[in-house]
Amino acid sequence: MLDMEGSRVSEFYSRYGYFHFKPSDSLFLQNVEEGRQTFYDLLKELPQGELRTAFKNKEGKIRHLSFVHLSREIFLKLMLSEEVRALVRAVFGSQRLYVSHSKISFKEAGEDLAWHPHQDNGYRLVNRVPLRKGMTVGVFLEDADDRNGTLEVFPSSQKLKTLPHFFMKENDHDWSGQIVIKDLPKNIEPKPIIARRGDIVIFTFETIHQSRPNLSHGYRPLLLFEIEPYEGFSSDEHGNPPVIINGELSRVERTLCGLHGIPKKVRLAVGRVPLFKKWYRKLKYR
Repeated sequence: MLDMEGSRVSEFYSRYGYFHFKPSDSLFLQNVEEGRQTFYDLLKELPQGELRTAFKNKEGKIRHLSFVHLSREIFLKLMLSEEVRALVRAVFGSQRLYVSHSKISFKEAGEDLAWHPHQDNGYRLVNRVPLRKGMTVGVFLEDADDRNGTLEVFPSSQKLKTLPHFFMKENDHDWSGQIVIKDLPKNIEPKPIIARRGDIVIFTFETIHQSRPNLSHGYRPLLLFEIEPYEGFSSDEHGNPPVIINGELSRVERTLCGLHGIPKKVRLAVGRVPLFKKWYRKLKYR
């Protein structure tokens, strides 16, 4: 059904920079429920669990579980679901795309865990690396609204291209922080995505978005992953051969992608040493 409405999806996405889809397939929603339960299992394993965490606030509370599709198959299953694939095809047609990284974004109730207005390409801009063409996909693992800090998008803000950003340090211990737009446009208002469990949202790397603190209950988990056109011999953010959304990799491509990812694996290994991580962030963002 979604394939038949692809033009509507692409037109809305092109005009407003995002699209909110409400799946109804019972199997997909069962997988979302399994993903939700798996998220809470992972929370119980912290901080001793094997998953990397990211984006601490000043009290040391984290916002992200990183690379979740590499450690739990249910998240990979959601990423490769027909619901996600159909949305990707609606925007990119038959173009081959790969998953650069994944995470679960969440917020403890009552904690200062807001995301300030930013564009995903803003991180690339601040790090002085080439900007990307792709999109972010989000699968809501629980209901989300303006009470529990749902995602808010700024419609049509992608037309402004990538704006200047700055790094805002939040945690003195390891120099965790987030990227924030320097001058937020005053003529665009944020739109909260009022979502039910299983809803999917897609938005461009240049769509301004934010979220407010969780004033309700629970953790408001949102599975997020970024996809980019497959060019050269790309690897994911963990240095592994990437997950392909459209099409697949040949055996030779997988081997070359693995070789391409070796420097990333080295950087990740060094980054696990707290002292090195702190020095790196100071040099990068100070």
